[in-house]
Amino acid sequence: MSILSGYGKFKRYVLTDSGYKLCSQWTSSNTVHFDDGKTAQTKLGAISGITDSLTATNSNIALSAVAGKNLQDQLTALNTGIKDKMYSAGTSKPISGYTVHDDSYLQRSPFGQIDFYIHITASVIQNQSHIIGYVGVGYRPSNPREVYCTLSNIDGTNLLHVNGAIYPTGEIKVFSPLQTDSYIVYMIGSYFVG
Repeated sequence: MSILSGYGKFKRYVLTDSGYKLCSQWTSSNTVHFDDGKTAQTKLGAISGITDSLTATNSNIALSAVAGKNLQDQLTALNTGIKDKMYSAGTSKPISGYTVHDDSYLQRSPFGQIDFYIHITASVIQNQSHIIGYVGVGYRPSNPREVYCTLSNIDGTNLLHVNGAIYPTGEIKVFSPLQTDSYIVYMIGSYFVG
């Protein structure tokens, strides 16, 4: 008879005066070995609990799934919703007819780098600068920043590079040399804030 490979699951019962009882054998976390050779004590023994708190500072406490989802929801809120970030309290929105498209984003890294892609449909007047949006506090540059900006027809044809800038007041402006009409405005770039 040879020794077979693999595992089997078995229950062991012990006969007592009152009948058979399931026997649960004592196992130490130091004697349970994982495939990588480490014991359960080595892998899991340092974890002293699970928390829902995002402010816990003990490195021996694991983050719960509830707290992980909460953290993910907060990150999602920070990285999306340019419409909320472009219009801050105390500033008026651009004139009607301006539409911020859902693929737009405005993100701030922990060290102050702002990355953005702005995709707006706007009505513009020839040879004038237009405020097409506002950047909220915390996203505003300390000096005016020229940004890469283009205008195109609504159908996406006739792409033209134009002047665009973001100002310390929060204004996002574009200058249009094209005849008065509705256009698609694309702005992209990065800058640092203090």
